[in-house]
Amino acid sequence: MERYMLNCFACSREFPYGPHIYGGTHIPSYGITVCTMCYAHNGDGWNPDAGRKILKHLQDRGLPIPAHNESGCLPRDG
Repeated sequence: MERYMLNCFACSREFPYGPHIYGGTHIPSYGITVCTMCYAHNGDGWNPDAGRKILKHLQDRGLPIPAHNESGCLPRDG
């Protein structure tokens, strides 16, 4: 089986992602894919570094920017 590798949008680490191999999560509302570790550790909203990257990504693509949560972070799943 062919194995595909992607770079995490949040931390840039490489992880496997492809047919029957999912080491990450695609977030359609943001149009990004992140590794399982980043997805799991940001359940209460994206940390400031990743949040800035996501915000710039959304602005550059003219995508809607979701309201920040109670902690002032972008929500994990948009």
